[in-house]
Amino acid sequence: MRGFLLKAGSILFLGLLFLSCGNKNPVNSTPVYGDSPVYPPADEFPAWSPDGRKIIYTHHGITKVNKDGFYSINENLSGLWLINPDGSDAHLILKGPYNMYADWSPDGRWIVFGQNHQIFKVPFTGNGVNTSQIQQLTFTGRNFFPSWSSNGRLIAYSNSIGDTVGTWIISIDSSEIRKYFAFGFMPDWKPGNNTILYAGTGLWVEALDHSFKLNIFSNNQYIIKFAKYSFRGSKIAFESSVKGQSKSSIFLINSDGSHLRRLHSGGQPYWSPDGRWIVYDRYLPSLYDPKNNGSLWIIDTSMGLIKRQLTYGPNPD
Repeated sequence: MRGFLLKAGSILFLGLLFLSCGNKNPVNSTPVYGDSPVYPPADEFPAWSPDGRKIIYTHHGITKVNKDGFYSINENLSGLWLINPDGSDAHLILKGPYNMYADWSPDGRWIVFGQNHQIFKVPFTGNGVNTSQIQQLTFTGRNFFPSWSSNGRLIAYSNSIGDTVGTWIISIDSSEIRKYFAFGFMPDWKPGNNTILYAGTGLWVEALDHSFKLNIFSNNQYIIKFAKYSFRGSKIAFESSVKGQSKSSIFLINSDGSHLRRLHSGGQPYWSPDGRWIVYDRYLPSLYDPKNNGSLWIIDTSMGLIKRQLTYGPNPD
């Protein structure tokens, strides 16, 4: 009975989470949460390149938001964007309102991303992508949050449909695909070995062959998402929020589960290669501030005192 309840709860939570992440109404949408409007994020899902020179992210192309929650999107501006860590040279590299969740190959030569609930990869050309060589990796289910292994041979991702919900592994040529863990989601690989970090009923690390499993952090009062290893694998950043509340914070913890600390409000953290910075999203669904809500920032990881805004949404009405 306990296993059934855990599985049912995980499926319900994941279904709500992935539906909210995967369905963006591109024109004049007015999402409502309870009796209040939900305001859209301008940008989401940042990922720092392995050489530290670029940050890829999803820009939703939002051109207008009013106080009632109605917003408009220019689909010619929506898709995957690049930006320099100093906030310069922001530009679109892959147009489409459903291009999301990008991550880099360890050599920085490829980008893996989600599009319409499937996983794709595309070569990176230095300041853009080669769209003539886009390759589709998955073809069934609803798939999200791909993460490239440090050896470059495998990609982990989340699936949110029925009996297939959980974390899956696929080879980069799609020749092999298998389920990894039934309750894990938003996976990330530990650099240098075959262990996967995932969120579920806590924050877990597990070996690819299931020979090792460690609970890094667990608190039944909190929802944990977007856990990411630092490039050296010694630390983990993750987003956490109290159940039933929309405000989230970024936490840091050592990879052995020690020295947990709150860094700053925000979510979707991703480390810089040198470990000195984290790029993240500052977003509250109840906040009417189109220019700044759902914008990307970077913050220092030592004290969390140095912050810089990278992206901006439209000016409010």
